[in-house]
Amino acid sequence: MSESRKAIPPAELSLLRKDGSQVSVFSSHTILNRDGNTPELYCVDLDLTKIKNAERLNRLQYNLIQASINTKNLEDLFESVKNELNSLIDVKNFLVAFYDEESGSLSAKVDNDEKDQIPEWPLEKSLSGYVIRQNKPVLLRKNEIKRLHEEGIIELFGTTPEVWLGVPLKVEGNILGTIVVQNYDNADVYDQTSVEIMELVAHELSIFIDRQRSEEKTNKLSRAVEQSSVSVVITNREGCIEYVNTFFTKLTGYRLEEAKGKNPNLLKSDHQSKAFYKELWATILSGNDWEGEILNKKKNGELYWVKTVISPIVSNEGVITHFVSIEQDISERKKMLEELVTAKEKAVESDRLKTRFLNNMSHEIRTPMNGIIGFSDMLDEPGLSEERRKYYSKIIQNSSHQLLRIIDDILEISTLETKQEKTIESEFCLNDFLMEIFSIFNLKSKERNIPLYLKKGWHDDQSYIISDKTKLNKIVSNLMENALKFTNEGYIELGYYIENENLKLYVKDTGIGISPKNHRKIFDRFSQEDREIANKHGGLGLGLSISKENAQLLGGDITLQSEKGQGSVFLITLPYKPADKSHTNKTGETVEDSEMNKPFTILIAEDEEVNYLFLEALFEANGDRNYQLIHAINGKEAVDICMENQKIDLVLMDIKMPVMNGHEAADKIKSKCPKLPIIAQTAYSTETDRQLALKHGCDDFISKPIHKEKLFNTIDKYLMGK
Repeated sequence: MSESRKAIPPAELSLLRKDGSQVSVFSSHTILNRDGNTPELYCVDLDLTKIKNAERLNRLQYNLIQASINTKNLEDLFESVKNELNSLIDVKNFLVAFYDEESGSLSAKVDNDEKDQIPEWPLEKSLSGYVIRQNKPVLLRKNEIKRLHEEGIIELFGTTPEVWLGVPLKVEGNILGTIVVQNYDNADVYDQTSVEIMELVAHELSIFIDRQRSEEKTNKLSRAVEQSSVSVVITNREGCIEYVNTFFTKLTGYRLEEAKGKNPNLLKSDHQSKAFYKELWATILSGNDWEGEILNKKKNGELYWVKTVISPIVSNEGVITHFVSIEQDISERKKMLEELVTAKEKAVESDRLKTRFLNNMSHEIRTPMNGIIGFSDMLDEPGLSEERRKYYSKIIQNSSHQLLRIIDDILEISTLETKQEKTIESEFCLNDFLMEIFSIFNLKSKERNIPLYLKKGWHDDQSYIISDKTKLNKIVSNLMENALKFTNEGYIELGYYIENENLKLYVKDTGIGISPKNHRKIFDRFSQEDREIANKHGGLGLGLSISKENAQLLGGDITLQSEKGQGSVFLITLPYKPADKSHTNKTGETVEDSEMNKPFTILIAEDEEVNYLFLEALFEANGDRNYQLIHAINGKEAVDICMENQKIDLVLMDIKMPVMNGHEAADKIKSKCPKLPIIAQTAYSTETDRQLALKHGCDDFISKPIHKEKLFNTIDKYLMGK
């Protein structure tokens, strides 16, 4: 060039240093001839190392940013980083480790190492831990690593490299982990430039990791909100809905498209006042959370309760931009709470009623007992006139019947309470049935000068039905008893009619009436509408409860129409079950006087002597008939007597006896004497007991205490015509 004297253009050159390393320079050359003879070449070289490094770093940063944008997961990004670094520094041994603060350990996410594969190791006293504690890049040669080990600062894990370079991964001062390169052969493979490159890589990686974690957190939060079992609503500052989650739709029936842009008041039920919502808005607009319970309305009009928390969403500038409402459906909880409160109130009321019932029962039992015991003692007084004796006896009888009714009610409540009461259906004439009840109460109504009417819905031959006669008798008799008790003037009417395949019996009176607010209460056990009236008329408050429960056992119910002071109508509604066959009216047969005086042999099977003496007295007092009595003290003796004596006309059989009970005795007697009538007479009094006796061969059933009239009416059914 000097010989041709042509100018040498400036250019980038790669020069060789004294130590053998290469250096890039920008070289500019000039030829000068100072003395006009010998030309001289002047060369100016500009070291491009920093510029080249900066270019490489810029290119690396660009490529890393592109990789982070195009990469969806860390593993792929780490591979891209390694490939980018491969053209700049040695990455044969490349490690990325994440720090777990909870366990205090480091775990390798990328571990490309020629010598060792260690998936997890403790942070403390490891080289990576040393980098994290220093909170800056660390470049160490082998001798420096050994020195740190000898000083107890670090412990060695795996093979010691010739050179080790570690850089912390961190975001806003928070340590995420480390990125490490190392070489087992060349101690000079890494220098300060390598440190700068690794710092840049660590910075970009940290940004990506932080962004990915934020996205994962956001996605997780979004999924949690969307899949949550509570309703989530987000509105703008003005209250317009911008977002609702899936559960909101499930709860309210409104889809996002229907709710978006609307105000949450589309759920208002008008249960809460304007002042309620005014206070709510004042709270959240002031930047505070609002918490409370709201009764809302679904799209289909159904009401539901929610526990609501509404919180303001504040921008970085501290301005409220949105509100988020979290609502939990508490309808079932509110219902349960209301039921618990109601149950508690009922329990308290029940305790109060039971206490009053026990007090009433004590009074009700002691009152007839006082009459029975007191007047029984007075019967023994010397010089007592026959008129007085009859008067005292009448009081004892009435008191006994009153006491028996009380005991019957208590026993029936017990069987109803334990679900032991059963229905026993039979076929009977409804007209005859009501006439029997009418006849009994007509005598009582005449004593009080209260007219009693009976209205039949059908002719006798059309009125045969199938039902539980005993239970129906209890129901109607109870209602008639109450009507007579609480009617001072006017009339009482008993009747029935058919409506919509239902049999409707009614008891109508012009008595004191019942306030509508107490219509349900009076059917509760131990309940009475007015304590003053109850104290005046007596009673335990069980009659209507027993009647209603018996009506329900028959598949029906009892309802009430009444106003205070306007009388009452109790309506018994039962399924109408007509008998399969029609019946014609039957006329009574006339019994000759000679038959009435015919002597009858009666076997009384009774182990209690007092009970036998009572029956003996009843037969002796019935002077219209001629009876011959035989006494058996147990079931076996009764069987033996019947086998030996063919002249026995009827057996009165106690059920509970020693040696052999009445059921077994009846079975044996009927097997040999099938036409011999057997009447069970027992202290067992339920319909189930009656059916059990009939099943074992008894023809009829009388419960103790035995009434004279009922006893002889039953006996006459089997002896007349013999």
